[in-house]
Amino acid sequence: MKRRSIYLIIGLVILAIIATALYYEIVGISKKSQKTSTISTIYHGDVLVILYPYFRWEEYYEVFKILSENGYHIDVLCMKNGSRIVGIDTRGGLHYVNCKFNVGSVDLFKIVRNHNATVFIGGPGLYCILDIYASKIGLVKLDYGCLKMLGKYANFALKYLNYGVKVAKIAYSSGKIVAAICVAPTILAIAGLLHNRPFTLYRCDVTLRLVKYYNSTNVLDRPVVISGRVITGRGPSAAKDFAESILKVLTSR
Repeated sequence: MKRRSIYLIIGLVILAIIATALYYEIVGISKKSQKTSTISTIYHGDVLVILYPYFRWEEYYEVFKILSENGYHIDVLCMKNGSRIVGIDTRGGLHYVNCKFNVGSVDLFKIVRNHNATVFIGGPGLYCILDIYASKIGLVKLDYGCLKMLGKYANFALKYLNYGVKVAKIAYSSGKIVAAICVAPTILAIAGLLHNRPFTLYRCDVTLRLVKYYNSTNVLDRPVVISGRVITGRGPSAAKDFAESILKVLTSR
């Protein structure tokens, strides 16, 4: 009986050792898998949406809604530092969106290259940034209301604009879809993407003077214009058509 008890105890100890080894092996594999998954997806997504402070909510919402409903993953790049950014709807309501990336992100250009499409959203904040830039180069008189609206962001207006122009150039040169709505097609014009190309945008003194300054004059009076890999939209009223056009080009590729 004593010998059987000893063998039983030894057997139980061996089983416990085996079970412990298997447990740590499984946990190790799981952690390794999770780590690998994080590394492989951190710079990858289907669509990268660019938001400036006080972006137009309806334009973003339609893009997010329609693309997400059709299985596309959306990452938000904010043209500001911080974890979230504020948008304004056409009634003056405020809406906050979380930032996946921002201008301080590491390997930002690598992030841009690894998305299938880059979408620039317009709005009053970007309009004011463009107004500040247009006044700097002598195309218009500065609207001091823009300085009041942007507040602290006014100090970084040209930095944020230049960053957006670089993003547009990188996305297009990488063979990706580039889309912009409202005043945002002006960024594409500054980047040289609209030269000899039909496009649409929100028409105002600032945007029309800037696109002309950058030799982008083929402006069409249409809600949305698709020209190869470049998609442009006129404004909030065209947001749904704009989002559906992005979806159409994405699925065709």
